[in-house]
Amino acid sequence: MEAGFVTYKLCDRDYRCEECPFDAVMRQHAATKEGEKKSAAVSESRAVQGKRQGIADAGARSFEQALEVAFAPFRDVELPGDRLYHRNHIWIQKDETQCCRVGIDHVGASFLRTIASVVVPHIPVWIERDAPCAWVVHREGAVTLHSPVSGTILQSNQALKEHPHLINDSPYDEGWILCLAPDDFQVDLQLLLSPAEATSLFRAELVALRKEFLDLLQLNRPAVGRTLYDGGFPLENIQEMVGIRKYFEIVSRIFEKRP
Repeated sequence: MEAGFVTYKLCDRDYRCEECPFDAVMRQHAATKEGEKKSAAVSESRAVQGKRQGIADAGARSFEQALEVAFAPFRDVELPGDRLYHRNHIWIQKDETQCCRVGIDHVGASFLRTIASVVVPHIPVWIERDAPCAWVVHREGAVTLHSPVSGTILQSNQALKEHPHLINDSPYDEGWILCLAPDDFQVDLQLLLSPAEATSLFRAELVALRKEFLDLLQLNRPAVGRTLYDGGFPLENIQEMVGIRKYFEIVSRIFEKRP
């Protein structure tokens, strides 16, 4: 009937459909059609699932590639051997005048990314070891820097007022932050780290940071990817993938006061 060869057929079997060969053919035809529809639906469902998994896998690869880019600078770069370090990523270097320059090491500076400004207290001012000595302002908030020694802050880097990015570009030279005169450097020296000790500590910290970012990836995997269907821009770095605010929250913890 569907093909147009049969318009109607009078029953000659007293409506015993189970014995009718014509009815059997029509039932088989209907079953075949239904089977084809189900098969097509299953194939389409598998295709959609495969596509979604492909997007998720692409997102995972993209995120891991961004992590590799972010952490690559720390693999071979050693801390300068002409200064000492604090656990909260502050370095201190004593010069011939007994004044000590203070700044952020390259690990902390790299994670801070774009710095809006640097705030220092009124000078001169005495400050206790581990007390706040400066604030690095980011667009999501401010990171508090803690003094590695007790002493009097005598000077700040005026170049940072106009060029705060010097902390990112040259953390050990032009990007220094403060100069202070320590009260008893020999006492504070016992709590500072040698370059080798700091390198070992920071490498372990980087492993923990990388794991934390990867754990976030597991939560965001379906939403992360290099292609956006809404016409937006692809996500290229860690900050964009985990969110600027969450990224700042994680990174700012490495500068917190620690024994």
